[in-house]
Amino acid sequence: MSTHSPLFYVLPGLAIAMGLIFAAAGIGDIANYGGGVAAWLYTIFGLAVVVVGAGVVAVGKGGSSE
Repeated sequence: MSTHSPLFYVLPGLAIAMGLIFAAAGIGDIANYGGGVAAWLYTIFGLAVVVVGAGVVAVGKGGSSE
């Protein structure tokens, strides 16, 4: 069992929250105004940040995909 600083979990958690906000903003823009390049980039960037943040937390907890 590895021990990590609480920041090891807080920072990825904040990144996940930020990613969800970015993705929601992009999806809302696409739904309301038809979107555009910026809206799609916000959405893709937000979802990518969520995936990376979740991966960092999973690896830190010793989870694996096997």
